[in-house]
Amino acid sequence: MKLISELLSQDLELSPECRFLSLALHLDLIRTPNLVVDISASRLKNDFGVSHKTTQTVIELFREKGRGSVGSSSKRERQFTFKLDYLERFSVDNTCFRNKIMNELFSLDTRLKIEKFKDSEGGFKLRNSNLLLIVIFVMHSNEVGFVRNLTNKRIRELMGGISESRLKSQLEALFKVGFIKAIGRGGSFRSYFGKMSNRYFIELHNLPFGRTHNPLSKDATLINNVESLTYEIPEKFLTFKFESELELLEIDFDFELPFKMAFLFGALKLSQRNEKRILDFSVAQLDPKAFNGVSQFHLPIMGQLERVVVFIMENYWNQVQALNHEPFDKTSLEAVSKAIWDDGCFQKNIDNGTMFSEKYLSEKEDKLEELESERVFLGRVILYLSLNLSFSLQKVLREKCLVTNGLRNINVILYDLKSYHSDKLGLYFPSFRLSCGFYFDSKFFSVQLKPETKTKAQYLSELDAQVKSGESTDYHSLKKEIVFPKTVKYELRVQSYPLSK
Repeated sequence: MKLISELLSQDLELSPECRFLSLALHLDLIRTPNLVVDISASRLKNDFGVSHKTTQTVIELFREKGRGSVGSSSKRERQFTFKLDYLERFSVDNTCFRNKIMNELFSLDTRLKIEKFKDSEGGFKLRNSNLLLIVIFVMHSNEVGFVRNLTNKRIRELMGGISESRLKSQLEALFKVGFIKAIGRGGSFRSYFGKMSNRYFIELHNLPFGRTHNPLSKDATLINNVESLTYEIPEKFLTFKFESELELLEIDFDFELPFKMAFLFGALKLSQRNEKRILDFSVAQLDPKAFNGVSQFHLPIMGQLERVVVFIMENYWNQVQALNHEPFDKTSLEAVSKAIWDDGCFQKNIDNGTMFSEKYLSEKEDKLEELESERVFLGRVILYLSLNLSFSLQKVLREKCLVTNGLRNINVILYDLKSYHSDKLGLYFPSFRLSCGFYFDSKFFSVQLKPETKTKAQYLSELDAQVKSGESTDYHSLKKEIVFPKTVKYELRVQSYPLSK
């Protein structure tokens, strides 16, 4: 809806609450048969929950900028008449998917739902500033709810110049109500991959304050399945050794990505890195400053993996599916990886502008051969990790969502990557979170994968309770399994909604 986009870019001096009311009045305008909107205090408070002061501020700005005039109706209710030449500046795309969402957000029905939601959530209330942020996310989202290239600086500008701390609390509120489902952190990096903004996955198809709380309701359109996935960890991954050999072009077990990433980071940070070779590449050639902190590498590479996983899922579905048979055929994996590598569209995902920061390219402008060898190495790392993850993700989509080739608009976010670590309770394995959304067979699917939430302390407490109650007798072997596990567990949540006709 171009009207909203244009309005978001003007009147930046207004507070978030005033900006929300301005949007509401403009949407009122395009829904009325004439150029007049009701601005009576009682109507605006009832429909949009705004104060008299907020209304005064917005209407005064409209008058100062020559957008129309204030008058009264035959019933002596205040109204604002917009000028025709002002309205003609805007265009409305009624076919845009955002149109329905905007109309819903600014409706009286939504206001009533928010009041009920406040009561059901223990007093927590969505405010107009929260709704403005929802509008901003929706306007920057694609059809399946993924938001990219929206910086915190830009969000703050569109919110009327709010502070970083207020933006943080705004984002926390939208997390709390379930509108923001996932966020992949971005940042600016010295050498590799350059600058990357945060990526968001938002709830477009079932706004949180309008959701059906009773899953057995006959008119509920949401299908919500949650189950646990357990994967056995091969022996070589049960302990973490920096000097271990790293096989990237190999699939050892499903969703092994964080394990492979941990070994990769370990190899790149080795004090003996001058002697280390990965994929027949001497890692001593890489910029050592890039690996002083793990986040300096894993945050940007996650964004690269997201793009390549989507590319593989959309263009090489059948080839990846053919890999899913026993025993595992490495020759077939090599053939698929070569086909992808030779694809010109894939190469665009790993060109110099994508793989390196502008500063690093400038520093290396007289060392083009060296730069190319770095690009090829990093490109192969991204390809092999992405192919590995695509294999695991596709298996879940086929088995749990009954998806076959033909899914559309798939988007993926990878986040919360954790490496090996240990404490007095034992060893903790690497983990990560994944969120994806796509269309298939007249439905929208949302798939989220996250590590099991129970801590080892909780498991040990439950085990103690079982022993005391006589339910468990093999205490020591069960405790060893908790402290030194041989499996990794994830929670899989799949939601689907029928698409509107």
